[in-house]
Amino acid sequence: MMRLKKTIEHWKQSGAIWPVAVVILLLSSVTLMASVIVAARSDGGAQVVENYYDQAVDWDSTASIRANTGRRNYVVALSVRRGADSITGALSIQDSLLAHISSLIGRVTVSRPQFASSLFETDISWDKEHSVYTFVAPIADLASSEGMAAGQLDGLWDFSFLLTDSDAALLFEFRKDLR
Repeated sequence: MMRLKKTIEHWKQSGAIWPVAVVILLLSSVTLMASVIVAARSDGGAQVVENYYDQAVDWDSTASIRANTGRRNYVVALSVRRGADSITGALSIQDSLLAHISSLIGRVTVSRPQFASSLFETDISWDKEHSVYTFVAPIADLASSEGMAAGQLDGLWDFSFLLTDSDAALLFEFRKDLR
């Protein structure tokens, strides 16, 4: 300890501490910037939206479906549970008189907000016993589509239900935090 104090005192007297301090500051700045670049690229970087042009062309029809869905005054609830090997969901749809709607057919699309493309898509099925629409998304299929590890499955998930009634299309969208 005494030797370090003498060395620092010697640098102060000789004026060599300033060049050393500048070099240390520059090296720490370079190290910090390199770590920021590594952290910024850790999620795969910018995502390319597939079929972007088609989605843009279809924007008006999608907005119309959303507006039509909102006008129906349905009471909609989604419960999602992540198990060891799959994500299971139950979608309850009731009309304004709280009668369950069981005549819809359609698909659910499962995605993550940080990814541009969807991870999984499957049909929903009517569970008569519980009066809900159900779906199962295997974790192996979800993880393999974007190369995620099992530990990366925690966080926000998006569930988009595109359903058809006898006369119109309906779109229900949910964002859930799964842990």
